[in-house]
Amino acid sequence: MFKDEHWEPGRLNFDGDIAVADKTPTGLNAVDADLTKFIARGGKLLIYHGWQDPQVPAQNAVKFFNDVVKTMGPSVVGTSIQLYMVPGMNHCRGGPGPNVFDKVVAMEEWLKSGTAPKQIIASHATEGKTDRTRPLCPYGQVARWKGAGSTDDLTGAQLGELAGAEVDPEEQAFQEMQAALDDPNTPPEVRQQIEQQIALAARRQMLGGA
Repeated sequence: MFKDEHWEPGRLNFDGDIAVADKTPTGLNAVDADLTKFIARGGKLLIYHGWQDPQVPAQNAVKFFNDVVKTMGPSVVGTSIQLYMVPGMNHCRGGPGPNVFDKVVAMEEWLKSGTAPKQIIASHATEGKTDRTRPLCPYGQVARWKGAGSTDDLTGAQLGELAGAEVDPEEQAFQEMQAALDDPNTPPEVRQQIEQQIALAARRQMLGGA
């Protein structure tokens, strides 16, 4: 990063070096929302993140996705980039919610159809036995149960018991709160209240999918 073969970790300056790392081609964080070159060569970016991730805040994925859409335009959603949030999933996998799903098949379907999957079926297993399945929807949408059939078996015929994915008012509110956090003019006391509301909303969504 510093092009210095004698550099040692003890010389790291947190006040300035992290920002430098983010601006390098091999930066530690994926923060560049300009995906022009990636999209131009036909790239498809499928992002997924567990709402219950204890290591990387789930809002990081949401913010990056929103930043890309803001930078590249809404036309890239579903054609070049799509985000799927996973209720009850820990870091990459694990947790009380359905957290096992085939990303490769999802990408293959996307490449064949040209459009990101409208839903990806995820499952949860206890002692090797599948005990729950749920559909993951594109960010901004939510799968709603109509009230008939088992809530733990939502594959195959049971998918007919799901209402069509629709814009979720809570997700819309979350995006508005995130925008307020990004605004440097937001007062500290308001910022603190918003952060508390976001944390509570994330926990509610995780429990709702668990």
